[in-house]
Amino acid sequence: MKKTSLFLLLFGLVAAFMFTSCKDEDGEYKEINDWIGSKMNNYYLWTGKISSDMLDQDGHDNPKNYYNSLLYKTEDRWSYITDNYSALVADLQGTPVSMGYSPLFGQDPGTNNVFIIVAYVYENSPADKAGLERGDIITKINDAQLTTSNYQSLFYNETQKLGLAQFIPETNNINDTDETLTMTAEVINVNPVIHSEVITENEKIIGYIAISEFIDSTTFKTNVGDVLNEFLGAGVNELIVDLRYNRGGYVSSAVWLASALAPLAEVEKQSPFIEVEFNSKIQSEDEYYDFVSHGLNLNLEKVYFLTGQNTASASELVISGLQPFMDVITIGETTHGKYVGSTVFPTPDEKVNHNYAIMPIVLEYTNIDGASVKGGIEPLVAVFDDVRVAVPFGDQSDPLLNQALEMITGVVKSGVKSVDNYPAYHLILSNRQKLKMNLIVD
Repeated sequence: MKKTSLFLLLFGLVAAFMFTSCKDEDGEYKEINDWIGSKMNNYYLWTGKISSDMLDQDGHDNPKNYYNSLLYKTEDRWSYITDNYSALVADLQGTPVSMGYSPLFGQDPGTNNVFIIVAYVYENSPADKAGLERGDIITKINDAQLTTSNYQSLFYNETQKLGLAQFIPETNNINDTDETLTMTAEVINVNPVIHSEVITENEKIIGYIAISEFIDSTTFKTNVGDVLNEFLGAGVNELIVDLRYNRGGYVSSAVWLASALAPLAEVEKQSPFIEVEFNSKIQSEDEYYDFVSHGLNLNLEKVYFLTGQNTASASELVISGLQPFMDVITIGETTHGKYVGSTVFPTPDEKVNHNYAIMPIVLEYTNIDGASVKGGIEPLVAVFDDVRVAVPFGDQSDPLLNQALEMITGVVKSGVKSVDNYPAYHLILSNRQKLKMNLIVD
């Protein structure tokens, strides 16, 4: 991405203009909306769908409404705008103000009631200190029953009293308990490695790593690199990468991980890894992300990925991108299907009394065989991840991990069965979770 990245940078510097005030004679938001329109007209992947009439505005429309009016909603489910750029940067770089647990929001069938299942908890976070664990179920926050109309505002409240519940498999019900936990959000430092270990069985040395997100490349490389170096030292010859809750992040971190897993010969040649397409105003020739030789490589011929409905964008890029180069085994559920990527554009003038940033879709990608993840990556082996009965990461009774270990070792665990029946609830995504399903061009 040498040429296009430089082009985007130079284009952005030329296109940016300085704001002198937030208001003028044409309307309160004219300058910021003009800036939004300029960025969308130049960079948006579907810029051809934006007419001159759509760009025209009198400055009175709220920037969020104006931005959303420009989106090509037939394809675009991901472009984003925020009036809190500082919080966005902290989130993407792995230093958010947070409780430190990842929610899976479920909706009861036939009702507006919502419950939260904890997918994972970051170590030393407020949630960890309060005793929250993977698989815990929450039905109330601050004594209010979670519903489709309030679950987002309640979950992102910075002080929370959680009302816990219990799943009863025999009746397929979630019942409230008297147990509560109280916590207050604080700045956390995200370690994207939420679990890692070496499993030795039947002459196989298996590395297992669960990665939560592709955050800022420096932090990502340090934390993930430490684990992969441990695997190398242990003589790992099989690898399981758990991406079932990984909604994505930075392209650079995804390429770095893929380059650590791919066959060494392809990495040393810096072979094209992913092909990308921008709009016609930007792209004049074929563009690729290449493998990066960074000194850490497991030189594998096969890798097992655990996937789910929340496996998205950068995670899908890694999986799809590696498929032409090695044996990629996917176990779990069909992935999200995020086949496009965004760039973050903050307002350019620090004196502006706005803190807006936009994240429009700017590119579409395929692997070098031309395969897209649009519609999701179907698993080679379908196994349902019922988090209502979740076990700790690394517990070999986890159906997805168990399936991978069985395929690697040939050993069938007695009493462990793959779950292939889907429950009578469905997962829903909050607006901020949709934001996290991003492939970010950096």
